[in-house]
Amino acid sequence: NVNTEVVGTYTVTYSVSDAAGNNASKTRRINVEAEDNGGGGGNNGDVNIIIDANANDWNNVDSGIQSGSNTLKVTSDDTYVYFLVEKASEHAVIFINTDGQANSGYQINDWASSGMDIAIGVTGIIYQSNRDDSSWSWNRLGAATEFRKNAGVLEAKILKSQLSLSNNYKVGVRFYNASWGPVSILPTNAPYDYTEGGDNGGGNDDNQAPIITLNG
Repeated sequence: NVNTEVVGTYTVTYSVSDAAGNNASKTRRINVEAEDNGGGGGNNGDVNIIIDANANDWNNVDSGIQSGSNTLKVTSDDTYVYFLVEKASEHAVIFINTDGQANSGYQINDWASSGMDIAIGVTGIIYQSNRDDSSWSWNRLGAATEFRKNAGVLEAKILKSQLSLSNNYKVGVRFYNASWGPVSILPTNAPYDYTEGGDNGGGNDDNQAPIITLNG
């Protein structure tokens, strides 16, 4: 039997016969290989993401998290970091902990550990926290290189150098209603831990998908 979930080479023999007693057989080798779904796991060189408020080109990106109709995905290349938010509420603000320090930066009480240094607003403006508590106090850094949103999808493309990112950072998104009252947060317990060049599979998903080839 061929297990398409396990990488390896399998040998399968097909045998047939007819009522006249004729017999024939054919043996084939089946290779099950792992493939990195480009865009899923960190620094991928080329990232084929078009910032157009359409999530279709994120289908092969597994790095992120989903809860109900809310989704957060992250990927990156050598120069830019890309964000996708699919949302059910009116507004979504992306928060980033750039230095891994939980005690510095904006404190979000819904998370056990936060320290968010960067906020990306609903118009693509980038802000840096100037407090180390839950006070809403930010300095404007500039704007995203590209930013698009519609009623249900938000996409952003930002220079990594603009955010002073290391190869590991924590990302989350907070959803607000039309009156800017908090509605929900994603992830629910703590920011999503994203590592460039690492396996950032969302939840229980794995970035490695099987490829099946036939030989013989």
